[in-house]
Amino acid sequence: MTLFVRFLVLLALWMPVFAESLDPGKLIERGVLLHDQKRYAEAIASYREALRQEPTNPTALYELAFSLSATGDFDQCVQTAKRARKAAKRIVAGLFALEGNCLDSRGSSKQAAKVYRRGLAAFPDDPDLAYNFGVSEFELGQYRHARQLAKVSIQARPNHPSSHLLIAKAYAAENYRVPALYAALRFLSLEPAGPRAEEAAALARANLNHGVSRGADAKIEVLVDPNADKDEGDFNSESILLSLLAAGRLSGGGEQKAECEQLVVQLGIFLAMLEGADEEKSEPKGRTVFARATYLPFLTTVQREGVADAFGYRVFAALHPAESLAWTSDHRTEVDRLEQVLLRINGGDAP
Repeated sequence: MTLFVRFLVLLALWMPVFAESLDPGKLIERGVLLHDQKRYAEAIASYREALRQEPTNPTALYELAFSLSATGDFDQCVQTAKRARKAAKRIVAGLFALEGNCLDSRGSSKQAAKVYRRGLAAFPDDPDLAYNFGVSEFELGQYRHARQLAKVSIQARPNHPSSHLLIAKAYAAENYRVPALYAALRFLSLEPAGPRAEEAAALARANLNHGVSRGADAKIEVLVDPNADKDEGDFNSESILLSLLAAGRLSGGGEQKAECEQLVVQLGIFLAMLEGADEEKSEPKGRTVFARATYLPFLTTVQREGVADAFGYRVFAALHPAESLAWTSDHRTEVDRLEQVLLRINGGDAP
């Protein structure tokens, strides 16, 4: 055995003794570092050692539950999160969110809802609780409540992509065509790549073209529901505009262009016609419509700054990566300009 190998053996034997000699605070710090490195079993061992010394340390219990969740041990996660809530001198919103998340993940949605409700009773404006509860409600088909919870999260953190995707899906599930489009576009401004971006881009495309088709006799058919629900605002004029743009594409030979280009052109014209739109248009005086107040300033800024085309290719990149890459490669100035605009809109947070 070489001297170096002997050293490694002695080091391995010494490390557990060293770990045990650490105080709970240091063990928790060590566990967090190990968790961040995805060394979950080692992180869990470090937290358990901290709890051996201090069985009711709420931070150690919270971090242990978090690591147990990462390993898929949701039963232990729930039990540990409950212990943490009981041990904490000051109730922490994140503990409710974590316990509810683990209950959801193991399929106990009704129990999760109870935990989320208790958490929101104590922390009505907590974005994590609201978002996690919103996801749970959406999965249970409670779309109206999911929308309301997503709004709480968005108002607290306007640049949170997941909350915009949640409300876009909740809007779409109940046929709120224009709000769904607005929210999907905002999500894609923040997260333009990956599986979720593909889902959001498909949602945006569907709502751009919703209600327009070519009949058996080759005539363009446009269906607009004048009795659509207006509890989220009256978007009838915007919906008609979207349908007319889609019909124009079908009747004017737009189909000869690649789909990505068609979508970018449709979106660009729509944004141009939104320019100057009043947030409270068509609404009773004093009523603020969430979708208009939240998304119109963003969309009209994109138009005013002259980056609508670059935005369109960003939005539909997940559906048409080759076309988007080709366009952006040839229009670096516009793409860089869009990045600067988005950076400013997001308050310095890179999308």
